[in-house]
Amino acid sequence: YIMEGEGGLTTLTKDETAKLLAEYANVPVSTDGSLAMQNISGKYYSKAIAQVLKMNLSEFNKLNPNFDKQLSAKGNYDLRLPNDKMVQFKDARVQILQQSVGMLLGTLKG
Repeated sequence: YIMEGEGGLTTLTKDETAKLLAEYANVPVSTDGSLAMQNISGKYYSKAIAQVLKMNLSEFNKLNPNFDKQLSAKGNYDLRLPNDKMVQFKDARVQILQQSVGMLLGTLKG
């Protein structure tokens, strides 16, 4: 048999399904409208985003668990930021992407 694509929920093992559900269980959900969500793709790096947005890295990681790993594996990510930081992100998107690539290549320090 030839399997096409990368599989889906139906092709996951029990352990893989448990791990996936645990990752999604830790994703914060805003009920008061204080968080914005934007699907992004590209070579973004969590440290570069936090640095440009002047955000604490642990706060960024709390809002976006496994950001670097999931973006690398899936190619996109539902980025969650406070509303004011999302506006800053959209305005500085090119700068953040350039800094991310520089940090990943080791030409810029994080």
